[in-house]
Formats: sequence, C-alpha cells, structure tokens
Amino acid sequence: MTTLYMKQKLISIGEKFTITDEKGRAKYYVEGSLLKVPKTFTIYNENKQKIGKVSKKLVSILPKFDVEVEGQPAMSIEKQISLMKAKYEIKGNGITVKGNLLDMDFSVLKNGRKVGSISKKWISIGDSYEINIVDTGLEEVMVSIVVAIDYVKASNDKSNQTNNQTN
Repeated sequence: MTTLYMKQKLISIGEKFTITDEKGRAKYYVEGSLLKVPKTFTIYNENKQKIGKVSKKLVSILPKFDVEVEGQPAMSIEKQISLMKAKYEIKGNGITVKGNLLDMDFSVLKNGRKVGSISKKWISIGDSYEINIVDTGLEEVMVSIVVAIDYVKASNDKSNQTNNQTN
C-alpha cells in the first residue's frame, strides 16, 4: 500500500500545489488554469510529464467534470438532483466511489474491489488529504480522483456562497 498527501496552500497564484509521499518528497504537481474557461487542473508526475487533467464541462444541465488520465477519458463526475445534500455520481472504467464525497471520506472501488481510500484532514491550513492506494497500478487514477473531487467540492462551495449572497 502507498500513502500520498495532497495539501493545498491557502494562497496560491494559479492554484498550484504538490502531492507528496510519506517522506514528504514531491511525487505529483497540480496546476490550475488561471483565467481559462472552462477551469482545468493539469496533473504532472515527478518528472514533470503530464499524467492527467480535470476540467468542468461547459454545456450540461447539472455540473459535470471530466477526468483524463494519460490522455484518455477515465471518468466523469456529475452532480445528481438531490433535495437535501449535494450528491455526485462518478462513472468510468469500472470505478465507483462509496462514502461521503463532500465531507471527503470515501473508498474507491474498481469492479467492486477496494483499490484505495481518500480522507480529508480537518485540522490544517488549506485543504489537506490523505490518499491510501491499495492497487499501486491505479496510483495516477487515484491522484486524479482526489484532484477532481476536491475541484467539485470547491465548485459546490463557491456555488453555495453565491446562492447565499443573492438570497
């Protein structure tokens, strides 16, 4: 099993942050587009090679986010209609997510078999996540999932703030 840590800086120009291993060494780099529409996050490995991209789909009734890993469509994350709490569905390549997505504690399964888990650390400056990867062959997919879900969460939080200000 591999454990990685994603910690976003509270203030960051262009939304750049690093994903580190257990020893604090940079393993992945994430760069958010500064002024690009739609907003995208590009993920690079330790050799600065692009391994993934997360982007918001512009034309959809409910918010939808596409995730690519190594240039191939890997999954989509789509907001579902829900009366109580925001709910998202993840589809693609046999990957499903179980747990509390917006509170950031969940298990990632591939074809029904647990391949990892992601949990948000609550006592930290900026957002901080622990990524536990059981199937190391899916490490880049797991990294892309946590970046995507964090992006979905941030978009949802921003939408809620806007709605609260207009009411």
